[in-house]
Amino acid sequence: MAGASISIRAETPNATVMPRASGRNLIRLPSLVYTFSLRAECPDQYMPESLLVNVADTRKSFNTAEIVAGDLLAIELRIPGRQIAPVPVGNFCVVQPVGNVGADTTVSDTNEQLIVHDVLSAQASLMCANDADRTMTYASQTLDVLLVCETPAKENTSDSTE
Repeated sequence: MAGASISIRAETPNATVMPRASGRNLIRLPSLVYTFSLRAECPDQYMPESLLVNVADTRKSFNTAEIVAGDLLAIELRIPGRQIAPVPVGNFCVVQPVGNVGADTTVSDTNEQLIVHDVLSAQASLMCANDADRTMTYASQTLDVLLVCETPAKENTSDSTE
């Protein structure tokens, strides 16, 4: 008899980060929206009874009809920023001084994007049942985020020929 299984795939969301002062290595993230594709299968002679997906303190549950219909391909979960721990980012999106002390500042554009792995994790549990028995199966998937540094609009400095 084949066992129950759960497959979790998640798209990596983008999060815009405002420039920050040098020396501040931790940042707080805004709310993140993850789009999941889930696959849940029960063993022969069992029917899915429920599926629960959990990220931080955000949960979404599915009933038998939703699981059997396969309505699990574009599930969105919005994770509030207050549920996400501060993330270490080193020298990403740091304000750099330009010229003399007291002069203008600019944002370092050497690292405009940074992918941060394993920011959160998604857990799923699938309850399968028949007339005589129930079985619970669990799965977990780490979640990443792509940080995008909010840089000021750059002026067009390309040379033109007249």
